[in-house]
Amino acid sequence: MEYADFTLENYIKNYNQKLSNNERISLGCQVLRGIEILWNNNILHRDISFNNILLKLYDNIYPVIKISDFGLAKEINSDSISIDTEIKGSLNDFSTLKIKGFNEYNIEDELYALTQVLYFIATGKEN
Repeated sequence: MEYADFTLENYIKNYNQKLSNNERISLGCQVLRGIEILWNNNILHRDISFNNILLKLYDNIYPVIKISDFGLAKEINSDSISIDTEIKGSLNDFSTLKIKGFNEYNIEDELYALTQVLYFIATGKEN
């Protein structure tokens, strides 16, 4: 596996004041494209976070996003998760998931975490 230079959290915290709007847009679009690829393959990540998005630096181009840690991933509409599955994922909405259960996690729940990541990229602030 290729070595990543930063987590998204470390990168934004170290370079937030220096990031151009174009670089922020590039990072956000890469995250969205990565999640789109997962969804097009019927996969929910279920643990989108600032530390599960890695950045690789290459010469003279914006960092390249790598989505990592698929330990909680599941197929969309899969029944392979037990009803009593413990809620996990640092950016997930625990209040909603406690009501419906982590086994019912869906794209709307993934969007909740994804919007927090995009907000962090855009502003450097955690919501």
